[in-house]
Amino acid sequence: MPSAAKEAIVKGTVVSSAPDVNEDTGRSMAIPIKLRGQIIGVLNVKFRGGGASEDTEVLLGAAAERLAAALENSRLIAQSRQRAEREHAISEVSAKIGASIDVDAIMRSTVEELGRLLGDSEVSIQLRGNGTNHES
Repeated sequence: MPSAAKEAIVKGTVVSSAPDVNEDTGRSMAIPIKLRGQIIGVLNVKFRGGGASEDTEVLLGAAAERLAAALENSRLIAQSRQRAEREHAISEVSAKIGASIDVDAIMRSTVEELGRLLGDSEVSIQLRGNGTNHES
């Protein structure tokens, strides 16, 4: 990670640096990517030739803000999908359990469905008082 990027992350501000005397590249700029006040990354830009104008700096700052928003949106969408999948699985299990009126059938369905959903897991149900026990 370039030193300007490290500095931008630590300071939380845009850091511009002069070109390295051993390189024929121009100036570089590191813009922190902030989400809800937390720095989640840094946008590094190397300019060929001269430095960046103030308008370019503003543009890069806006791009970093939009990047943070897009990353947050992506995270929220993934989280929503996971929640929807979990709710769907619960709904399927509930529907299969609710289809029976017999206690043994309900427990068997529950164990089977949870075992199916959890994959390589052992599921058991034990009810107090009636000695009923089901495992998968």
